[in-house]
Amino acid sequence: LDLGVELDQLKGRAVLDLRPEELQVLEDGEPVRLLALEPGLGPAESPPVAGTIGTGAERVPVGSHSWRVVVYVSTELAGRFVLPTLCRRAADEATRLTDLGPVEIVLADPTPTLVTEAGRQPEAVRQSMELLASDSSGVTTVEQIRNAFVREFKPGAGFDQRYTITQSSPATYAARARASVHRERTVIRGELDRMVAWMQSQPPTARGLLVWMTGGFDLNPADFYIPLVEQIDSGLAQTLRMDYPTLSLKDDVRQMVEVALAMGWTVLPVNSSRATFMYG
Repeated sequence: LDLGVELDQLKGRAVLDLRPEELQVLEDGEPVRLLALEPGLGPAESPPVAGTIGTGAERVPVGSHSWRVVVYVSTELAGRFVLPTLCRRAADEATRLTDLGPVEIVLADPTPTLVTEAGRQPEAVRQSMELLASDSSGVTTVEQIRNAFVREFKPGAGFDQRYTITQSSPATYAARARASVHRERTVIRGELDRMVAWMQSQPPTARGLLVWMTGGFDLNPADFYIPLVEQIDSGLAQTLRMDYPTLSLKDDVRQMVEVALAMGWTVLPVNSSRATFMYG
């Protein structure tokens, strides 16, 4: 390997930013193409504990590298109807999660906080998740924003009869829709920013699995509001459509993923639309 540096300068320090094109690998004296790099454990780190995944005849040995598993619970994006379901799913998966590696449970809101360090004890994971499920209450901020918006309007029926057209004109309604979209974006971006800050505050990991418990959210919040505004005035809805690309959260999600990859995390979102955990 030609690292471009003197090996004695490294002295066992982790090299976290190497790319495949920076390494030259020879096979029988001929250079070969290196497709990818997989970080390994540094000399100062403890050797991982080997284990198995699955149950009964399906149990297979895991590799020599253990994962650092964090169940990251976003209560801001999973309200009282969704969070209990997600937590109970995690409790059902406790054994599989602890087979992968030591498990920590982090509550994301209002500030990411370690609430349980369960290690490899499935029962500790189950108890913590069931406690979170029983303690969940209230609706999320996004739900509150949407509830406030639709209070004056019933899809398919026009304005609520309690209001006259002068009290709540179509133009005012469209303005409220735009404001609600921006409020939703602010809430979700804040949640993503907290996740990014938490990952950056952690030491880089060779194999990190972040199980992100979220009720899910619209990549573009305008998707919820445009059909409602369209029922009043298609022209007013068109103004929202013109701004549609700038209202997307795609870049914010991409930034979160890039930080995760750089810090060694694989993010596994678990939302209310999935009946089972999905392992990538």
